[in-house]
Amino acid sequence: MSKINDLIKELCPNGVRKYKLSDIVNFENGKGHEKVVNENGKYVLLTSKAISTELKSFRRTDEQLSSLFKNDIAMVMSDLPNGRALAKCFLVDCDDLYTLNQRVCRLTNKVDFVNENYLYY
Repeated sequence: MSKINDLIKELCPNGVRKYKLSDIVNFENGKGHEKVVNENGKYVLLTSKAISTELKSFRRTDEQLSSLFKNDIAMVMSDLPNGRALAKCFLVDCDDLYTLNQRVCRLTNKVDFVNENYLYY
């Protein structure tokens, strides 16, 4: 047996329960903010570029069309044309600072038994 199977047998004698992602998180798609971008805006606009550069490159907006809250996970769903940011994630670290752009989704934990950091990784 492999080491992982040995650990499962030892630590989980009744087996390991499997869940679909939809069983443990709520999904919400971001909204287009292109018409309300403002370089001096209050909110950081989470786009695929912002997430892929770890917020070294981002835009701002005064309107929060798709709110994010602490421990939400933003994940890139579409990254045209090169796809290098596809599925990259950002764990939201505070309330009322970010807004979610289109082609990026918000995953919100809906269960007590899964940690947001685990979902992020």
